[in-house]
Amino acid sequence: MGNIDKIKKYRLIILLVLFLASTSIGALNYIFHYPDEKHYTDAAILMIGNHDYMTPYNSDGTTRFLKPILTYWFVAGSYKLFGVSQFSSRFLFWLVGGLIVLVTYFMTASLTGNKEIAWIATLITATNPLLIISASRSIPDILQVLFLTISAWGFMGVMISEERKKIYHWLAYLGTALAFETKGIPAVAFAAASILFLLFNPWKRKKLKDIIEPVSMITATVVALSWFIIMYLNHGTAYLDSFFNDQVGERVSKSVPLVAKNVSLAIITLLLFLSPWVLAITPSFKNPWKGQFSFLNHVKPVVAFILCWTVLILVMSGLVFRYYDRYVLPVVPILSILIAYSVYYGKTKFLKPSIAILLSMNIFIILAEIVFMVYFSSGPIVLAGIISGIFLIILGFVTKFYHNHRVEALSASILFLVFNAFLLMYPIAIPDQETQIVEEMEKEGLMDGRPVYVYGNIKNASKIRVDSYAECNVISMDSVYTVPDGENHVLVFRDTDMGKLAVSDYNIITGSVAGGNLKLRFKSGFWDRQLKYIRKKGETFLIAYPR
Repeated sequence: MGNIDKIKKYRLIILLVLFLASTSIGALNYIFHYPDEKHYTDAAILMIGNHDYMTPYNSDGTTRFLKPILTYWFVAGSYKLFGVSQFSSRFLFWLVGGLIVLVTYFMTASLTGNKEIAWIATLITATNPLLIISASRSIPDILQVLFLTISAWGFMGVMISEERKKIYHWLAYLGTALAFETKGIPAVAFAAASILFLLFNPWKRKKLKDIIEPVSMITATVVALSWFIIMYLNHGTAYLDSFFNDQVGERVSKSVPLVAKNVSLAIITLLLFLSPWVLAITPSFKNPWKGQFSFLNHVKPVVAFILCWTVLILVMSGLVFRYYDRYVLPVVPILSILIAYSVYYGKTKFLKPSIAILLSMNIFIILAEIVFMVYFSSGPIVLAGIISGIFLIILGFVTKFYHNHRVEALSASILFLVFNAFLLMYPIAIPDQETQIVEEMEKEGLMDGRPVYVYGNIKNASKIRVDSYAECNVISMDSVYTVPDGENHVLVFRDTDMGKLAVSDYNIITGSVAGGNLKLRFKSGFWDRQLKYIRKKGETFLIAYPR
């Protein structure tokens, strides 16, 4: 009993370490690169180079006012601390993912007064694929989720607290302000909806004087608007036109069928990414109100507030021209509270088969990793991951962890699956092709300050900037296939675009191929065909420089 109590005492720290460890391979390397990341890494590099930390720039040096400043500061701050690299591009966003896990626990504990419900809510948030994916991208979404979660915590605290506690006002308003400095207008919509809910809900109605707290509101207003005012003074209405066009003009759709389609996709996204837990709380249809849903009568204001935010996020997700699954992420931490209540009070009859399925998937991936390692040189990271995985699975069976602690076992199985999936892809995707290009240019002595013209998708140019630690003078040519004048330059392009460029007087070498780091340990007809297939279906980049 003493050992269990000790583990409970440190379980939140253990979960945080497990979350960060399981996501680290995917988050701190470019196994996947989200296209929007280029806007923030390019801008941060230029901010540092220009010594101007107030104005975000595009890679061509033009100003970019589509999003507020906070995300750019996170990337630039990390670059100042650790230098420019894949690791530093995402490091702080990865930590913010872990911070959301912690905030979920403390928010739920303070609102419910029940540490077990808080623990379950934290497990649900930590294992949500949307959170895991967003913590692996240097874009505003993960920051927005953190600040909106803090804001929701504050507004719900104001609502249910019998005594006036200023800490909740600070959480509500400062969280909103930081969310506004991260992604703009959506934060205002959530704050307005929250205030209206507090004023007019029939269960825990608050008076306006209960909601107003001058010091926190004034401070939040200054935080929210200061950068916008500075940009307006420096750049005038052109800045505001650009910002509002991105926030509203280019995004909002008035097509009813498209709105209906997007709302449906948003609902499906939430159910899909919460599916292991939604299945776990599938009620007994004999009398669900005495089981999973028995808590509803006791916490109606909190339930209604969370549903209000959920409806708002569904509506906002619907009113866009193009829907992305990350749009629904802001409500995941607070929805986890509702699901945690159901898990705590009800019979979780689907936990056992869910754990069995996830364990089977983990074992299958580990076997695939072993087979892959036998035929290909995979490196020490993969070997260490395989050994750790086998040890943890055996330990789970020996200690009867999967049987005695099913909620924790489900969470561990999900995070373990994330780790194993990234581990399987690691030797195929790392080093990424842009890193290979940089390494080839270094071998050829081309990293001497000469301009490097990159043709095709501008994300390739952005990744070369990061992978060269910002030492490469990269110029993105996009789809303009013209060769620059002079002799002291480098061209980077796909082999399929070679016919579009006049490079007859150039030395041309292979810069990178898909799976470029993969090497067979010994001859195998089957695996040799698979390797050729990967390289045929993937991209090949060429490097050219004047003779």
